[in-house]
Amino acid sequence: MLLLVIVHVVVSFMLIFIILLQAGRSGMIMGLGGSSETIFGTQGNTLLTRLTAGAAIIFMCTSIALTLLTSQKWQASVISEQESPPPVSEPATPESPAPAPETPQNLPPDTGGK
Repeated sequence: MLLLVIVHVVVSFMLIFIILLQAGRSGMIMGLGGSSETIFGTQGNTLLTRLTAGAAIIFMCTSIALTLLTSQKWQASVISEQESPPPVSEPATPESPAPAPETPQNLPPDTGGK
């Protein structure tokens, strides 16, 4: 994938440079010593057109390839990558019932009235 990104960036800069050579028929390339017609001659425009078309096709192909590669990487859900939580343990139940609370022995007997 790194190689594809590098190719994509290089083709991007090539495409920008080639388009700037074509667009500056009268003014854009004057600072570099003339227009593209004087640098490449009359046949240069077809060469630049073909270079632009080739670079654009490569740029679109690398863009689509990078999009497909990154979308496949993100298809997995974060939730599916997590481990399942440990099962909830039930509270411990005593094996024998707890003894009944003792009744105090030193209380007077209940007389049943007031």
